[in-house]
Amino acid sequence: AQDLWHARVYPVFQRSSRLPEPVMLWPLWLSEGLVPSSTVVEHWRHARRLSLKQLLAVSTQETEFQWRQTLEERIGRLIVEDAQRTAITPATATAELFIQRPRQLPSPAAGAAARARPRRVHVQAPARVDLSGGWTDTPPISYEHGGAVTNLAVRVNGQLPISAVAEVLPSSEPFHILLSTGEREPDLRVDEPAQLLDLRDPSAPGALLKAAIVFSGIAALPGSEGNGDGEVALSAQLAASVGGTLRLASRSELPQGSGLGTSSILAGALLQALAPLTGHHWDDESLVHAVLQLEQMITTGGGWQDQTGGTFPGGAKIARSPAQLPLHVTTSVVTLPQDFAHALSARLALVFTGKPRLAKNLLVEVIRRWWSGSPEVATTTDQLVAAAEACAVALAEGDL
Repeated sequence: AQDLWHARVYPVFQRSSRLPEPVMLWPLWLSEGLVPSSTVVEHWRHARRLSLKQLLAVSTQETEFQWRQTLEERIGRLIVEDAQRTAITPATATAELFIQRPRQLPSPAAGAAARARPRRVHVQAPARVDLSGGWTDTPPISYEHGGAVTNLAVRVNGQLPISAVAEVLPSSEPFHILLSTGEREPDLRVDEPAQLLDLRDPSAPGALLKAAIVFSGIAALPGSEGNGDGEVALSAQLAASVGGTLRLASRSELPQGSGLGTSSILAGALLQALAPLTGHHWDDESLVHAVLQLEQMITTGGGWQDQTGGTFPGGAKIARSPAQLPLHVTTSVVTLPQDFAHALSARLALVFTGKPRLAKNLLVEVIRRWWSGSPEVATTTDQLVAAAEACAVALAEGDL
């Protein structure tokens, strides 16, 4: 066949097939210029295949609708991912102006000073409940339209559910990094800077922890500022920055995908735990903007409302960002009348449905709709911001 109309390139599988998505969406892989694995190629080669002409002859309205949905989702994701790389990430990077943190790796002479700092830091944090204004904190909405979110920091079953522990272990050189993301998981050992490179893949083991270490200036990626072409061994970097082997652990008592801001709040807790080991302390505003940058580093995107709710001091808060660059978030504590706070706490219940929400998938759809330029979307965004402001007033007045 000389064209896609007659070429039999579309594989046919049973609805119950458990084949990986790359096989099911083979034509899209081709259009994206991706190189499939040998397993994918083998599945495709042995599958029954149809041309576009044959597909239209046998398809039903249901299958056409499902395929159209799949195409729209994949194309929308490609558009947003490209925009994330070329526009959103550079714009969000302007928040760096509001971060006060060390810019360079410490020199080897700093090793003695590093050994005099705290050797173990434990940070606990609350979850956050979004009351009003959610999604207006998401770039590019947050700097093109301006955002406002009112939320609460909450304990779950009386406990702070999110925690991070950073400690420098007594060990001899060469120093290394140990990462732990749960009690049942073995520690992940990092011996070379190159092992940190997969931090840009949020699904990689320990990606968030690796990003926090690099962002904190404890270790540098090969080829980055402070590590040249990667000639500085990880052991030497750790000797200079923290004075020994580093173990970093994270833990959450919340269900994955609960929608309570776990990953962003955990990122803030990790940065707070690491800071004293480097002789640094995050101020509240810097930490909010730092988490925003960290999430761009690991390519998950996201906005600023989670960290304002879970890492910024105070129970109820309203945070805002104006429609401008550089991206600047300001957070204000909303003081609740004491009897109202007790009444609200007594009536607030968190129920997990068992169905996780995948924020990144939702993010793609939100950004795609925002860029559609729909008047309805613009009006809804106006109403979300106005509702956040009204909610903050109601909380301050004790109006349940």
